[in-house]
Amino acid sequence: MKHKSKSVGYMLAFFLGGLGAHAFYYKKYIRGTLYLLFCWTYIPVFLGWFDMFFIKKWHKQLEDNQDISSNTELSPTLSEVIEQEVTQAIKPVIDNARNNLIFYNEEDIVLPKYRHLQTSKEILADIERIKHPKREVHSRNGISIEVTFSHSRESFVQDSLRYAGESGGICQEVPLQAYWTTFDMLNSKQRDWYFYWRDQVLKGNYIEVDLSYVFLFTYELLNYSFNPNASFNVSMLVRLYENYVERLPKLERYLKQWIADMLYELGEQALAEEWSVERGDIPPLYNQLKEKVDQLSKISITSWKPYVRNYRETVFYKEHKNKVFKIFKESIPLLQRIYKEERNDLISRWFQTKKEREIRRLFSSAVVGRGYNEIHIGVERIRPTEELYNEVTALFRLSENVARILNGEKREIKVEEGFLPEGFKNMMMEHFSRAAKETNKRFKVVQNAEHQEKDGEIPLPPQETVEKQVESTKPTIEFNVEKIIQLQNETDELINTIDSRNEIEDEPIKGVMESETKEAVRLDKECDLDVQVIAEKDESSLETNLLSALGGNIDVEGEDEFIESLTDIEIEFLSRFENGQYRHEEAIQFLKQRGIMIGMFLNELNEKANEYLGDNFLENQGDEIVVYEEYEHIMEKVKEL
Repeated sequence: MKHKSKSVGYMLAFFLGGLGAHAFYYKKYIRGTLYLLFCWTYIPVFLGWFDMFFIKKWHKQLEDNQDISSNTELSPTLSEVIEQEVTQAIKPVIDNARNNLIFYNEEDIVLPKYRHLQTSKEILADIERIKHPKREVHSRNGISIEVTFSHSRESFVQDSLRYAGESGGICQEVPLQAYWTTFDMLNSKQRDWYFYWRDQVLKGNYIEVDLSYVFLFTYELLNYSFNPNASFNVSMLVRLYENYVERLPKLERYLKQWIADMLYELGEQALAEEWSVERGDIPPLYNQLKEKVDQLSKISITSWKPYVRNYRETVFYKEHKNKVFKIFKESIPLLQRIYKEERNDLISRWFQTKKEREIRRLFSSAVVGRGYNEIHIGVERIRPTEELYNEVTALFRLSENVARILNGEKREIKVEEGFLPEGFKNMMMEHFSRAAKETNKRFKVVQNAEHQEKDGEIPLPPQETVEKQVESTKPTIEFNVEKIIQLQNETDELINTIDSRNEIEDEPIKGVMESETKEAVRLDKECDLDVQVIAEKDESSLETNLLSALGGNIDVEGEDEFIESLTDIEIEFLSRFENGQYRHEEAIQFLKQRGIMIGMFLNELNEKANEYLGDNFLENQGDEIVVYEEYEHIMEKVKEL
């Protein structure tokens, strides 16, 4: 490009400055245009003369820009040379970084199971790219600007590479609670404590620490920025998990997944499946059937409800919900017994395992600045079968019909009994009728009417006979016909004897006989009354105990005792439930403030429920703690306390 003349610039500014000629000469196009537009005001003339003081500066800037432009053709070649040097230097740089890590023994940390793992070239190249980012230089008007492109996660990797050789001395622990923890979130004291803690765990001393510090070290291992050796990084993550998961339960959710991700990325499918949590969506009912194989009636109705199709709650169901639940739950063991006779079981009949191919997103919720790709994996999924939906729906509707029959209802709802074993309804009726009768026997009471003797000369029955009648505990009264006939004959003989006496004695004797006759009639009526009372009592007892056996309209057995056994903390805890649910995180915080571990607390509460209610009261479902649906009404009573 042709060079400009400084003299020409001065002359243009002096003679044609009002038109902006000198500005166009030095490529100040905006300034020149403004001078030209306002030349009629003569102000640009004076400004042009004033610009003569800047001609020297503009001339120098223009020459510098021309020199830079003339060298641009060499930059691609230079870039290729730099890239080639970086590629050749990957291994020496990594080796040099490893030589700096002298404050721990790497071989002592690597587990034999993972000793064969090798870091891929792609990962090492990406770490080197982050360590030596490309820089672009922009110059304009004599000002040079160097631009480097990176994002926050790459900045974390750069910080990790810089701090990889740091070993902290003993210092006081500083609390830290942060999300997606990086080095720029730490102050100097927190950074010193982190280096000290990291030094200790590398030496096998797993001291107490906050979760955020563990995550920070985990991110360093995932990025290969603390140590480039894959066998070391995986082994260290496994050691962190094994030593801290009980103290920091959240690691269960994240570390297992990230360890599996690292192994999948390295192509270790078999090892990854040992840590994979892809089957975390196993249906709760499947787990319940395996855990309570000998106590199927203890499985909460909440676990069964998702498999009941097209069911509309009836008026009877709303009034006798607990009765229907109890019949349904106690019918499951009957169904299991039938299938066992057919050499089948509920789990294999109701669930099937399917192999599915899906895309796995690696390192979800982790701070990973290096590059990585999603991968395809094969996952075994446990899926419910159509038989589960059909049979559970039919059994639930049939349970309502059985409850209706036992309650004296004539109307029934429609049930597809073909999905259930033949004659299963009769089996249920026989089972629950027998259970109700056995319950009735335990509660049967015989009530005898009180007998009062009035004045009379007829002698009372022998004392032994009275005592036998009192001691008798038979549910019904039996009459000895032969004894009655004998007594009647003796009475007739007595009457004949009295008739033979004189007339003076006749009247008193008649009075006595009339009194005796009335007394006998009264006794007969009282005996009939006893029979009637017993019959009514038996009928009432049968109905009451039938409801009790099936969990009818009466309260669940022992629920009052259960409520009375609750402590103040347990009552306060249960009062925080809304719609039978309480977030697990909120529950942990509530109990942590009172120095109570949630696992132990829930176990003790369920032990009380088993003692008084015969079943668990609470269960974990994902991120929620839920109340068994059949006991939700107890929560209302607890909140009223």
